[in-house]
Amino acid sequence: MHRTRCVHSGGRGATRMVHALGPGAAARVAPAAASEPEEGAVAAAQDHPGVGAATVRADQEAAHASEHPPCSQRVAFAPGSEGRSRPLPKAAGPGGANEGPAGPAGTAHPQKGGLRSTEAGFDALVREAEAAAFRGWDFSWLDGRLDEEPRPWDWAAVVRSAFPGVRALLDVGTGGGERLAGLAPLPPETSATEGYPPNVPVARARLEPLGVSVVAVDAEKALPFPDDAFDLVTDRHLGCPPSQVCRILRPGGQYITEQVGTGHYRELRGWFGGAGGPEPPRGPEPRGLRRAAEEAGLTVTLCRECFPVARVRDVGALVYYLRAIPWVVPEFGVDRCRDTLRALHRRIAAEGALQLTGHYCLLRAVRGAA
Repeated sequence: MHRTRCVHSGGRGATRMVHALGPGAAARVAPAAASEPEEGAVAAAQDHPGVGAATVRADQEAAHASEHPPCSQRVAFAPGSEGRSRPLPKAAGPGGANEGPAGPAGTAHPQKGGLRSTEAGFDALVREAEAAAFRGWDFSWLDGRLDEEPRPWDWAAVVRSAFPGVRALLDVGTGGGERLAGLAPLPPETSATEGYPPNVPVARARLEPLGVSVVAVDAEKALPFPDDAFDLVTDRHLGCPPSQVCRILRPGGQYITEQVGTGHYRELRGWFGGAGGPEPPRGPEPRGLRRAAEEAGLTVTLCRECFPVARVRDVGALVYYLRAIPWVVPEFGVDRCRDTLRALHRRIAAEGALQLTGHYCLLRAVRGAA
């Protein structure tokens, strides 16, 4: 239940590492207590002699810094699927009857309200999504159309909390470099890897002006860095094997990762019935993520999960998402799934939005002294 394995995304150029898990629901791991940060940090440090109380306390404080955002707060959808992006395939061309009302009142895109509330709007929204470009790992096209509740942690805050004393940082699977660029100013020796060739020039254009070295890698091979090379390794949604991370971390170095969990957006498979494709690979759950890190020689200081609700506000957003991340419903296609899409279009008109349940796991660990 704790080994890692390579999963290939159907020949689309994206290879990702996921933790092989057995059946059953995701394990619930209680978040670290924050009510007594000093006492809790000392206790945790006593449990793990190789980890200082300051490190554990920083984990606790960063994880709970944004624990209770305002209920009205919504963030632009940040996709949580493993793997790396690629250009969207060309539109399949026009097709389908003009059927299917859509759209809630008061949408974030009022100019599209008419499209969401008319039968003719179905085809217009689908064509718009098919024509939309997808570059790097940028999902801003979905802003206001597919929104997800904030996670109880802030990825940027958690990573920045580890910056003090860090000289060498590696971000594995950087995509187009969007998230890493947002963390600037960065440590003086910052590197990033990317395994999907079309993303490499995108990442370089964004990150090299910030002094970041972007390294193209083969996802099936070991990371091309010497042992003990980095003070901090970050991994957001790629799933690099913890054994690789431990090898390149210096003693006392930290590893921070957020992964998409086992049950992420499971509703999509129910709506489309897999569209005739195989069941997609399952992501990690906290117990398996923790076990893999510990077996690699890392000491886990923080491990938790969350289940934010996402709302799909028009059918075009659904088409865009499923085309951008094809391993969610591997055989999805507009023509193949037109009747289902039209039914969901009408459901949005009746209910205001479709609801999805996200699943994310956050882990922070440290390599002990040599």
